[in-house]
Amino acid sequence: MKVIKPVPITDVQFVSSNVPETDAPEWNAVVNYAVGDRVIRTVTHKAYACIIAGVDSTLPEESVSLASPHWVEEGPTNRWAMFDNQVSTETVKASPLVIAIKPGIINSLALINVSGVSVTVEMKYEGEPVYSASRNLDMSEITDWYEYFFAGFELISQVVL
Repeated sequence: MKVIKPVPITDVQFVSSNVPETDAPEWNAVVNYAVGDRVIRTVTHKAYACIIAGVDSTLPEESVSLASPHWVEEGPTNRWAMFDNQVSTETVKASPLVIAIKPGIINSLALINVSGVSVTVEMKYEGEPVYSASRNLDMSEITDWYEYFFAGFELISQVVL
């Protein structure tokens, strides 16, 4: 058995993405929020929902641990959901989804709970490509005319490189 030890992706390792971090408005200490209003904190890359109406200057990430919190954490923002080590959260974006990270020294990559047609990974060192791999995620096998017209698609949801 081989184990791929996760490398946490933080602001230090994150370079860029074409997924905006605009799930909801950024939290503002002077806004009068209603119950159910959603906000994000780009500092923590989390989304929060208001559970007590009114103005509250306590940061949402600090409020969640109070005896009477004004906010409840809903999870990571869409941009950062792919990095939270939970397979139940996904980053959703129409194709293509493009990200760039600097994880440090690595020798493997696992993409879990992936949904799409294909995956392309390119690793560069000092701007020069040193590794490139593409995987087709459609593993449907058509063996006759009936399957051509009526069979469903079989997609791979995990890729290990």
